[in-house]
Amino acid sequence: MVLAAFLVTVFLLGGASREDEIHLILLRPLAVLAGAYALSVARIDQLREFAVPLGLLALLALWMGLQLVPIPFDWWAALPGREPYARLQELAGIEPFARPMTLSVEGTLNALFSLTIPAAVLLLIAVQDNRNRARTLLLVGALSLLSILYGFVQYALPSGDSLHLYRISSGGFPVGLFANRNHNAVMGGMMLLGLAWYFGTLTRRSPWLALKLAVIAGFAVILFLHGFIAASRAGLVITGVSVIASFLFVKDSALLRGDGVNRSRSKTKSGGTQLSPQWRKYLVPAGYAAGLALILGVIFATQQTQALDRLIEGDPLQENRGRVLPVLIEMARAMLPWGSGFGSFEFAFRAYEPVEMLQPKYFNEAHNDLLQWVIEGGIPAVLIAGALAVWMIVRGLAAFRTSSNPYPQAGGSLGFRMSDAATKRLAVLFVMQLVLASAVDYPLRTPIMMALLAVIIAIFASGEKRP
Repeated sequence: MVLAAFLVTVFLLGGASREDEIHLILLRPLAVLAGAYALSVARIDQLREFAVPLGLLALLALWMGLQLVPIPFDWWAALPGREPYARLQELAGIEPFARPMTLSVEGTLNALFSLTIPAAVLLLIAVQDNRNRARTLLLVGALSLLSILYGFVQYALPSGDSLHLYRISSGGFPVGLFANRNHNAVMGGMMLLGLAWYFGTLTRRSPWLALKLAVIAGFAVILFLHGFIAASRAGLVITGVSVIASFLFVKDSALLRGDGVNRSRSKTKSGGTQLSPQWRKYLVPAGYAAGLALILGVIFATQQTQALDRLIEGDPLQENRGRVLPVLIEMARAMLPWGSGFGSFEFAFRAYEPVEMLQPKYFNEAHNDLLQWVIEGGIPAVLIAGALAVWMIVRGLAAFRTSSNPYPQAGGSLGFRMSDAATKRLAVLFVMQLVLASAVDYPLRTPIMMALLAVIIAIFASGEKRP
């Protein structure tokens, strides 16, 4: 109950990336309380199961804390990238004083406190049994789909902007429970892949099968449409990746394998007939293509192609972000090996921003979180992220190499576990999508996406031999 309540709270209050959102005043203390509760009831073996992600998260928090420790001015001035600021302080006649490594104390403190969200989610999942962990995946999926549906309401109503939850938001677009339409679109694209995974958990013995299939089909259409009406190029690309990758789950589905039926046509319990797996081999791709063609026809007929138009024709703001890439690379080199300090990009960028790029809208984020991670965190942050990536790759490759049934729990009341090979494959693909989206945006700076990533990491951490 605590985990479910906390995830619902995160989705309701954690859709913005800005550090000055008032929602964070409530959300982060709740995260601390939730994490403290999990630690109070956790067993050693449960924490040991999540030792790698929790340990790396603690190292990241430690590094952020070290960036906040005041050091002698001479040491600070000798750090890479600090020379312009030291010179300005000297020209202003300000006496040298001990300064922290970061260029923005407030920004780094905000980044440090933001870690309370993924820490609480990981700790709460760690103390759950297998059944509740599986239910967590369903809850996150349901909350994500709720955000998409809410976005459609915002888009459909003439006064839809009044339904946006945050004061600074993407006006005129479906943002759902987020402030930024791109973040909602990326999550929607990911959930399309999640639907394909869930379809694979179903068999003819699954309870409420007809209803579940209808829900999957309906939301598949909704999510695909959302990838276009959100006018998000990142969301459209993630949606396209999900459409292609969904075959990995659909082809292993017990429903489409026929559940052991090998005759060209076989009698069902109700006296009907069922097509053989040989026929399904051709009919499934054909049905898939026909469905996509129908949805695309509706999209083009209703002229909901903003995202595709921006992808083909370009966008002035995106073009400006493309021109800033050499500047970001220069900043990353200049700030190595220690970085400018987490949360300090906005202030560090001002020293490197070309005059020709000055405009009323400012760069508060790099819109390339991979480079921003290097700029702000330096080599220590790269090593921490690299260690997490290696750990996930090792766990993920094992799931792809297995020759056993990827859905061993298919047909049960839930139909899956976090430890199933198919679930871990989904986690691998989700991480790839988040990395792809982070190369052109900053989705993981919102509490919702932080919580989603924590759930994905929990999939990698979950072992098979546990109650």
